[in-house]
Amino acid sequence: MGLRFTLLGRGRAANSLKRRPPLFRVRMARSWHAICNHSAVMRAWIPLLFVAVTSSARAQEPASASTSGTLGLESEATRYGTSYETVYQLSLLPSARLRLDALELSAILPLSASATAPTYCCRTTLGNATLGATYRGEGDGLRFWSEVSVSAPTSYWSDAHASSLAATAALLHDAGHYLPDTTTLRAGLGGELDVVRGLRLGASAGAHYWLRHAQPSHALVLPLDVHALLPWGQGWSARVLFRTLARVSDPEVLRERYLHEVTSALAHEWDGERVEVSLSVPLDESLRELEMLSLGAAYARRF
Repeated sequence: MGLRFTLLGRGRAANSLKRRPPLFRVRMARSWHAICNHSAVMRAWIPLLFVAVTSSARAQEPASASTSGTLGLESEATRYGTSYETVYQLSLLPSARLRLDALELSAILPLSASATAPTYCCRTTLGNATLGATYRGEGDGLRFWSEVSVSAPTSYWSDAHASSLAATAALLHDAGHYLPDTTTLRAGLGGELDVVRGLRLGASAGAHYWLRHAQPSHALVLPLDVHALLPWGQGWSARVLFRTLARVSDPEVLRERYLHEVTSALAHEWDGERVEVSLSVPLDESLRELEMLSLGAAYARRF
């Protein structure tokens, strides 16, 4: 049985690849038994998300009403293989954020570099510039947020194949930062609750709509997350996150619409600075056959 998770549109992106095999087609050795457990995933994150939404009406405003700015850089190194080449991808997300009381404005300019063996080395690309706004609140041990953002198709000025390589590597995180000839509209909400001392549980849900300018069809993608955060003394914390990515509007058969990933991360904060390292591993047979693995590092400085 084959799986096709199409990232490339027709037109300009497709023309650049017309002599190459499909980028994201793998052969599955067994049926997708993980999809049968998708209802259990839904039951895991919906109660936490319901608590976040219903509690936001009575939550207090954040104690500190101040203006601050944050500069950050997220990086991720991903390795995966196809039937004809191995891809080594470095994705960079430099960002600037401005906090105005409970409202946070953000700007992100994605960049990436890739090397492929043995066919070609190396490619760099400009991603899709992204602007967003997030509202944050807290009260009674609960933190909640809602956010909207849009990514403009600025990757138009980059090589379409390089953009596709970057989008594949970012598939389980946010492919809209790199998809060629695509505008991405996003909306999401989430919450995090102090359960006991040293343990926080959280969940978030979103909707990403891919407006493909080079073809008539569009796609709706739903990322669903649950996570556990374990903070301890002197600014250290550990986080474990489970993500399900559901594509609900593509013509693929139902069992090919869901992908899953587990991420573990370690972070340290001090004097307005924050560093985090992470490891992401896909759970589905199709992505494991690609031997996909991602290592991440992030740095942020608050002013």
